[in-house]
Amino acid sequence: MNYWLLLEKSDATRISKGIDGYRDATGESYHYDSLVPNHRNVATGDFAVVRKENEIIGVGTIGDISETDDAKIHRRCPLCDSTDIRERITKQPKWKCGKCAQEFSEPKETIVEVSSFVAAINNFTRLNDPPSVKAVKMCAASGDGTSSQLSMLALDSNKIQTMFEGIDPSPSPRSPATGRSGQGFGLSQVERKAIELRAMQIARTLYEDTGWEVIDKSSTQPFDLFVTNGTQERFIEVKGTTGEGLSVSLTHGEVRHIRDNPKSSALVIVSGIVLEEQNGNLQAQGGTITKHEDPWKLKDEYLSPTQYRYEVK
Repeated sequence: MNYWLLLEKSDATRISKGIDGYRDATGESYHYDSLVPNHRNVATGDFAVVRKENEIIGVGTIGDISETDDAKIHRRCPLCDSTDIRERITKQPKWKCGKCAQEFSEPKETIVEVSSFVAAINNFTRLNDPPSVKAVKMCAASGDGTSSQLSMLALDSNKIQTMFEGIDPSPSPRSPATGRSGQGFGLSQVERKAIELRAMQIARTLYEDTGWEVIDKSSTQPFDLFVTNGTQERFIEVKGTTGEGLSVSLTHGEVRHIRDNPKSSALVIVSGIVLEEQNGNLQAQGGTITKHEDPWKLKDEYLSPTQYRYEVK
């Protein structure tokens, strides 16, 4: 089972016109051919993050994959043979090469025999607040994903699952909703709650074992635990994850409170929590404190905005 970032390209916004695009149906099917790197590595049952241009659209699973023999037309620069050619609407000659800058009236055409593939996208779920393309590419299984131009980019399973733990899915009207949105990405609300409680338990023990009095404030305040030790007090933000805890999600209220209390805020991240079902009940076990910062000096350069609110007047 693998995880992929799949790129859908729109003919309307493609700059290079040397190779025809694919007729992808977002959330239904993904088209590619044997010239695309990783075309033989994608398999039924794999998980997919679907990207359209510079936006993450949603997640799904790879269903049946059909394969047919096909022929593909490549339009090339007559001087350097590159397929990176640009069609111009108002200027003449009509075409210009993006590689050597040669201008020409008509491109040279070559025909290449290929195998064409159509992968069904099952259980597609659109995302209410998707991460950025850059953030997902940083989860690449190897190399520098942010600089990758691959249409089918292999992702590290632990990194991508950790990223999607805090993402809220919105079921596509094309696919029936399921208890876990059908993707295996992220977590259900019940699972998130179990992980949160486990992380809180570990954070509470951390402070109680060193003489602090601990009060749970998670249901009423923009922090999780309020702890005191004589004249000292701390506002503890607790984050739990089944992954490595490379990043955590913060609400606007949490960020504001941390900034207002820079000397008394603290962060505890509990990673590697394991979810198990015991006698029909979900249990969160294990977990290790991989980050404990007290006081927590929130650095703006490490904050990434994920959503804006626009007020319609």
